[in-house]
Amino acid sequence: MAGPSYYSGVMNIAKNEDWIVPFVYGTVDPTGANFTPIDLTGSTLKLEIRTQEIDHEALVSVFSPDGGIFITNAAQGQFQILINRLHLTHLAAGQYFTDLVRLMPNGYQERIWEGTAYVVEGTSR
Repeated sequence: MAGPSYYSGVMNIAKNEDWIVPFVYGTVDPTGANFTPIDLTGSTLKLEIRTQEIDHEALVSVFSPDGGIFITNAAQGQFQILINRLHLTHLAAGQYFTDLVRLMPNGYQERIWEGTAYVVEGTSR
């Protein structure tokens, strides 16, 4: 995977449900005892899912403020990502690459999360 990003991880997505996950963006001190949220005021967040990182087109793209990412408490770094079933129809079961980018009010852009998305069909229809 390309780097760097603050965080990395795995997304497990079933196509028979809406993927709705709340997040809090912040930093933890070296002792791990104190969490400090990062203020998202004025920021835009964007998440894209691609078959390969080098692909030109994203299969799924969600963004704030009204395209699937909702900043719920900017000062406390809180946001929610919603990838609805309609977006998920573009994906076949398998492995994908994804990242979450923050566009800051000062014009800078940072990759705050990168990961692998594993998509399954889901059992219940």
